[in-house]
Amino acid sequence: SDKCIQLYQEVNPKIIISHDCPSFIFNYQSHTSRLLTHLFELNQPDLWIFGHHHMSMRRNIKGTDFKCLNELEVFEF
Repeated sequence: SDKCIQLYQEVNPKIIISHDCPSFIFNYQSHTSRLLTHLFELNQPDLWIFGHHHMSMRRNIKGTDFKCLNELEVFEF
């Protein structure tokens, strides 16, 4: 995870597409969700798309537009 954190800080992405999401989105903890929370604390991207939870949801937190995709859902921007 150290290399992931280092690369994230170097790249400073504006868009993230991940399987899971930061832990605060659905208030649960896993190794991945904690890492994603840490990354979010380092830098807030403009858009974060994920789909692990198989539901359609959109929420803006600290300027980041979080979009959870339902199964087979399409998102265009």
